[in-house]
Amino acid sequence: KPSGEAQDDTPATEITTDLLECGFMGLALIWVTISTENTSIVLALWFIALLSFYLNCSSIRRKFLKHRQGSPPGITVGALMVPLVLTTQLLSEGSHDFTPVWVSVYGNNAILMSLFFPIGILEYTVLGGLLFYMGGNAMLIPVSTSLIMFETVRQIFLTSLTIGETILLSQAIGLYLMDAIETIYTSFFHSNHRPTEAEQLRRIVQCGILGSLISGLAIGPFLYRLHQQYKERTAISSHRTRNSKSTKNSSSSSIVATTYAIAALMITFFVHPWMSRAIQMEPFHWLGHFILRDSLRIQLFSSWFVLLVISIFVLNLNFTSINTINRKTFHLLALAIFVPSLMYDPALIYLGSGAALSVLIVVEYFRYANLPPMGSAIRFYYLQFRDEKDRGDFVLSHLLLLVGLAIPVWLNGPTQILLTSTSGLLCIGIGDAMASIIGSRFGRWRILNTKKTLEGFSAMLISVMISACMVAHFLNVSISFTQYLKLGMAVLLTCLMELVTYQIDNLVLPPFFFALINLALL
Repeated sequence: KPSGEAQDDTPATEITTDLLECGFMGLALIWVTISTENTSIVLALWFIALLSFYLNCSSIRRKFLKHRQGSPPGITVGALMVPLVLTTQLLSEGSHDFTPVWVSVYGNNAILMSLFFPIGILEYTVLGGLLFYMGGNAMLIPVSTSLIMFETVRQIFLTSLTIGETILLSQAIGLYLMDAIETIYTSFFHSNHRPTEAEQLRRIVQCGILGSLISGLAIGPFLYRLHQQYKERTAISSHRTRNSKSTKNSSSSSIVATTYAIAALMITFFVHPWMSRAIQMEPFHWLGHFILRDSLRIQLFSSWFVLLVISIFVLNLNFTSINTINRKTFHLLALAIFVPSLMYDPALIYLGSGAALSVLIVVEYFRYANLPPMGSAIRFYYLQFRDEKDRGDFVLSHLLLLVGLAIPVWLNGPTQILLTSTSGLLCIGIGDAMASIIGSRFGRWRILNTKKTLEGFSAMLISVMISACMVAHFLNVSISFTQYLKLGMAVLLTCLMELVTYQIDNLVLPPFFFALINLALL
């Protein structure tokens, strides 16, 4: 089959686990239903659930959607995750304004309707107009943004993501982009308003992440050309003539030079001015003042550098024998960086995680295009730590590990530390790592004919529950006995989701656990 096309028959195990995955999303939705009196939101979420479940089953049966090979489409998980997180977040805050949820709902409906049949520009226009008429003027931008982001992410990551992961990622990027547009409007047309430090942190992270993505789109055609040339060089026989070699090298050199020139222009005349305007200060001056004014912050920042050096040294010692435990070293490194910073200086980890994601996005550009001088070394290094779900042209597991750890922190903001802020650390940094290590070393009883074992599942369940209770105690969170029982239910559902999901767990588990913790503490 061509790359990205689903196989003719899906294994029974994948169908079973996909249905269980939908079932666990349904249980979370039932929990939301009994936790809120907002009937319209509940009905909207159930409509998405039923529509996505129908599409999910149809895709498995008829194979009409192309996505990453070896994984079910995961449409229900992807479509429900963002509105589920937003709903539970607003419920936990006691808010009665569910506008962000409606934005997500209309965007999701547009995406799901577009999956019923292949559509082009004309059909997108008609569909957008229909949903615009249904939702009013306020829904035009969300619907258009969702459709554009979904099609963009789908075309770029066709063989690297499932449909569900594409929906989830495009929804998150779309909402983030709309928030950035609002920030830009405020920065340029309400410049008399001096942003607080929390607003500056949010804006500078926003500019860094979106700036790296937009710059990537600007140099995308050149990166693609370099990627294609790399694939040709690895496929062509070694008997090429000397003249053809020199032509190819000359062509590659000109593309590389153009790529660096456009990137430099984007940083100089787009990203830096945008960042300066957003925070109303020179970014490097602001960064130096932010870090150097606090001795504890300097110590934490210095410890990050030391931990990175030590981890690179340790991994290089065992580079010839990469296994599950070696790969989970990154989880331990994330724990060592996130936990102290999150407990004592959430603003620093808020900024650091955003900066790290921006850097990793740029590093992926180097790897994808084999861009000199570091492209070949990065490609070789990444190959050794490649996850089984890293298929297609892009390696996303390391990026999504950071995203999974950071999303709960970004959702709660830089000024407060809540139990939900640690949901990524608990389920990915601790739970998933324990499940992999214990399961690979001591696992004997396999579950549902998958690689997952009862021993690994038990290790994740126990470690996450104990860690959650310890974090709640450290944060002085007042939890009743009933809430402890509900927290245990949230941990159990998250571990069961990890057990059955074929989606990238770094992307799915943290927001799922985040939503369930919000429900448990209501």
